[in-house]
Amino acid sequence: MALYKGKCPQHERNTQCPRSTFHSPASYHTWLSDIVDSAEEYESEARAEDVNDDLPAALMLNDVEMAEKIFDAMDYSAAYLHVANVYLESFDAWAGEALGETRPAWRTVYFTGGGQRRERYRADSCGFTWAAMESPREYNFETDRLFVNASAAFCKRLFAMSKADDHATLARVIADRFTPCSGFAPFYSADLGAWLAKPLADWDHNELGTLLIACLELCNADEDSLMYDVIEGETGFHALEMGMDFDKLQASINAALVEKLYNVATDDPDEAATIKAEFPEVFARIVARDPDMFEGVSQ
Repeated sequence: MALYKGKCPQHERNTQCPRSTFHSPASYHTWLSDIVDSAEEYESEARAEDVNDDLPAALMLNDVEMAEKIFDAMDYSAAYLHVANVYLESFDAWAGEALGETRPAWRTVYFTGGGQRRERYRADSCGFTWAAMESPREYNFETDRLFVNASAAFCKRLFAMSKADDHATLARVIADRFTPCSGFAPFYSADLGAWLAKPLADWDHNELGTLLIACLELCNADEDSLMYDVIEGETGFHALEMGMDFDKLQASINAALVEKLYNVATDDPDEAATIKAEFPEVFARIVARDPDMFEGVSQ
């Protein structure tokens, strides 16, 4: 995740620094992608069990076959976009709680005897809003990056918090993120003095993100609680629903069953005859999906 004030102009983004992604593990090959992977694995097993419920063994789809069909029917960009939105909402509340930031919000209060009412309250929030998510063409050097808007007033409060620490934590975080090493030539200086010589109003998203990391460390923010909040809401399953083309998946499953039955009918007519005798409804249903394919085949 990267912070910036107002809109994020493309020319301000540093493409030379592979460590410019702020704090957020983004979505690819991280615990966030694991959420989607776990939901996908569960869906594969559950759907295979459901599809195979009334099928003879020769026509059953195994978990690997089902996983391939789910993969082909998935729009992962839509799935990860959903995960990113959930992550931003959770991160905003988590960081707000750690930093003591709140915003006015509405909530519904339910009464034991029935009834409800809406009330205003102060919700933990830094006031982050969605700006953009960038995904690389290839994931060999970097992962998705989530950009959010933050107010100038919020950034000033972060700077004041760091200043109260004599910028000691900020200096360490800067050194951790931007000290040159083999294969890494940072765009940013690793020297705190160079950062402080620049007006805060001119800091870009990578610099503001570094400041936020330092302030969260100062507050001993517990990232495990953030992970739990994102996972608890069944984010992976909702992401799967957002990205899955269920019609395409069902069509792919139907085509696979047709192909399996056709192969049995051509390779082992006796087995096909047994299936037709013992599973007449299944046999007729599959043949009806592509009757032309079975013309001339012994049934």
